[in-house]
Amino acid sequence: MMNLITNELIKQIFRPRMWISLALIVFIDSIASLFVYLLFDGIQFSFWEYMRISSNLLMIIQLFTLIIAGDIVSSEFSSGTIKLLLIRPISRVKILLSKYITVLVIATVLTASHFFIFRRARFTVVL
Repeated sequence: MMNLITNELIKQIFRPRMWISLALIVFIDSIASLFVYLLFDGIQFSFWEYMRISSNLLMIIQLFTLIIAGDIVSSEFSSGTIKLLLIRPISRVKILLSKYITVLVIATVLTASHFFIFRRARFTVVL
């Protein structure tokens, strides 16, 4: 099972869609933190207020995750590699579960990078 998850993660890391998603998150977070800095100049935020503001940008991450999840399944059918997976002694449940866990890992990575970059970009703009 772990080999299936590792294989899916490696396939997703080498696709440009993953890196474009991360680059767009960095760009959007930088613009949003600059906007927050210019709009609320001189106001000190607590950590939880800052998380409340940045959580509004999570819809973008959900959209990216949805696109990546759709691509994981549809690319297997369009390229015909799903037939190679299904003739092996691995059940369909394990194959689909590995794809689901891969999507969860990617969503976690995108969300963690969002919170880290948004928080870090805010401090670099202030300092």
